[in-house]
Amino acid sequence: MTNINTACVKNNASYQVNNALPNRETIASNFFEQLAQWGEKSLNNGVEKRTILERINEAYNSNMESLNLSYLDLSELPPIPPTVKTLNLEGNCLTFLDFTDNASLININLTLNNIETITFPNESKLENIYIDCNKLESLDLKNQHSLVNLEAQNNNLKEINISDSYKLKFLNLDNNQLTSLDVSQQESLIELSACHNMINDLKLHYHPMVKKIALNDNHIANLNAKSTAILEYLDLSNNNLLPTDNINELISSKHLWYLSVNGINNDPIAQMQYWNAIMDLVDNIDEVTIKISYDLAIKNIDTSNKHLVEVSKNTEGDNKENNDSMSIRYRSKPYFSNLTLTEQETTLSEEELKAILPMYRACRFDNDTPLSSSSSSELKDATGTPICYYIYDENKTSLGYGPTFHNWLSQSFTTEL
Repeated sequence: MTNINTACVKNNASYQVNNALPNRETIASNFFEQLAQWGEKSLNNGVEKRTILERINEAYNSNMESLNLSYLDLSELPPIPPTVKTLNLEGNCLTFLDFTDNASLININLTLNNIETITFPNESKLENIYIDCNKLESLDLKNQHSLVNLEAQNNNLKEINISDSYKLKFLNLDNNQLTSLDVSQQESLIELSACHNMINDLKLHYHPMVKKIALNDNHIANLNAKSTAILEYLDLSNNNLLPTDNINELISSKHLWYLSVNGINNDPIAQMQYWNAIMDLVDNIDEVTIKISYDLAIKNIDTSNKHLVEVSKNTEGDNKENNDSMSIRYRSKPYFSNLTLTEQETTLSEEELKAILPMYRACRFDNDTPLSSSSSSELKDATGTPICYYIYDENKTSLGYGPTFHNWLSQSFTTEL
């Protein structure tokens, strides 16, 4: 049966409506006709063509909700069965995508294509969009109210609209060309990452659920952010930040375990304001790692009454002199209470150190005697001997070291590593 005849009665008048709705056979016939036409136009004969057509046919005939068309060298979007909710198109050669007629989609993976333009259905059900590693310059997600997760890193994005995505929880926009970012409406955010952009206009607001903010390597000069009570990770390094009360609010979380504050200009007053806020933070949390820049204008830091766990020298990038920095790790409670330091002149492996003591002090007396690979500190004890305290924590896989001589909990150290 190809026609449906429907009798309608309105205001005592009868109307005959022919072909009001197509039946399933008609829909299927139209779909497979479109698929065949697409195959003839877009695909060469061969294994890939058969694979693609077989997968789509199977998905349609079996009412499948998931369709995998990854790594098949597709250059044009094929007809997608209306039952498909999860679509994987990763690793193809797609440049233009129009999902206007695919309102049933919930999850799409478009990673590793050449996408320059994409259109989404209005008021769609999309929750997860993976569109990283493409060539997008703009991304309009207007009316995408269901969106929860967006990964669009490694594109050429200069603008993005997520104003209607109120449910957004995870947002990754790393390595783009954005100059502004507005996430003030996304109060459900848990993770925000927009590293390595050119952002100078950032609109944060109240994000009570956010745990991670990574905005390093931008042009951010000011922040407008409310308190984030459960924030765990904050990286604002390599920006143009000025001292503001907003930063103090951001780092007030008692759950914070990583904080990067480098790049806060070469101003000792500004840096001291940050440092004082950090010291208040140290007293209220279990452990925090703090990264300080190679441009640090403060030359001495007093860690008296703080529980220093680790200070390390970081050398990243090609230009060693311009990339020297240090990391500091604190705990609010004493690390060891009944252990004594043991001095040895023998260089031991990390495995041997772990077997001897949770905390081990290794000394070297000349430059010809190497320390183990984890010790790169140039810190010296009272005799001028470079030293390294090895600290082993059963809950962590790596060794740490602290730069103090007699009492590692209550000494000051120089930032000039």
